[in-house]
Amino acid sequence: MKERMFDMECPECGHSFQIRRDTLLSAGSSRDEMIRSGAWFRHRCSRCQCVFSMVHPFLYRNHVRGYIAVLSPEGEMPDITEEKTVALARDPDAFCELVRILDQGQDPDRICRIRDVVRQKTGRSALRYETAGNGVLWFFDADGSLAIRDPG
Repeated sequence: MKERMFDMECPECGHSFQIRRDTLLSAGSSRDEMIRSGAWFRHRCSRCQCVFSMVHPFLYRNHVRGYIAVLSPEGEMPDITEEKTVALARDPDAFCELVRILDQGQDPDRICRIRDVVRQKTGRSALRYETAGNGVLWFFDADGSLAIRDPG
């Protein structure tokens, strides 16, 4: 773990504050589910109680699966060669989706292409990948879950 102080601002009320956050975690910690669910990046403003996603650089390393997932709001990919797969996301929701895809041994490009087609066909632009099994891909958004047959 590597901690760093970040300047944050509530998108609702504009309250500015500093917060100390880890910028590197390895899989196998008690925080894994918080990463996959997105809870790791959520924060409640102490002034207005708005819950929002904090966006800051972050690396999540899974040695067993052989990947590093990078959250980089600026889209900058660090020079990393320790793992066979290094994948980038620019926002916390995309990052958490990426971790779920990689944790299940799926190809991020293939899953995102399928997701984008499903988004276009259904008009559900916020769909995110959740899980896969028995030839079915599961996606979700605020309207609920959606299962489709894996065309793969």
